[in-house]
Amino acid sequence: MNATDSRIRDLALAGLSHQEAARELPKLSPSTVRVYFNRIVQGFTPEQRARMEKARATRGAASTDAYHRPFSERQAISAEHIRIGRKLVKLRLSEHMTLSEFAAHFDFSNRVTLSAMEQGYHDFTMTEIRKISTILGTSIEDLMCPPDGALAA
Repeated sequence: MNATDSRIRDLALAGLSHQEAARELPKLSPSTVRVYFNRIVQGFTPEQRARMEKARATRGAASTDAYHRPFSERQAISAEHIRIGRKLVKLRLSEHMTLSEFAAHFDFSNRVTLSAMEQGYHDFTMTEIRKISTILGTSIEDLMCPPDGALAA
């Protein structure tokens, strides 16, 4: 186990979520931390899993996990996330669809996730980026890059 794995394991055993662990490891991207975190937690023994759950229960309301905060208290992840979200909103509204209808039609997990995507609060996976680029009829590169003449975020 390398130093990063060891640090993420320690954070998980302390009851932190992968989002909280990402804040503790600013040199790594949140997506990287999520991948490491999930891989490590999946390999936990029953004793380690119980220790992690006990630590989470002890932390209780002290947890600052962004996904458990109201949208009004969250901050957008980046300008790219906001730009992709706005493109999704524009398409959904042009199709005269509700969040639930759009999420079901395009096989997103649910309307809450779609709402978080639209507002820039959701950290997209590569699978989601591919799906969104297909839905919008654009390439991944065009989806991720700012429009011509715009400043990069």
